[in-house]
Amino acid sequence: MVADYSRQLPKADDATLKEWAYLDTFDMLSPAYDYPVTVTELKHWFEEEDLRDIEVHKGWNGVEGGGVKRSDEC
Repeated sequence: MVADYSRQLPKADDATLKEWAYLDTFDMLSPAYDYPVTVTELKHWFEEEDLRDIEVHKGWNGVEGGGVKRSDEC
């Protein structure tokens, strides 16, 4: 497997695409410590921080999510 961004970045020059391919392929295949978070875990972290409007889902490169910090009410 080799990372390929030629479709996502059609205007990038060959040198840039090649460099990104080296870096991202290395990142995909060589991490000594790779413990991806699950959708459930990330949602739980956001809930622990008392965020509202939480959205968590599987994304292109792992789990993505966000939420809104509650403002302090007087």
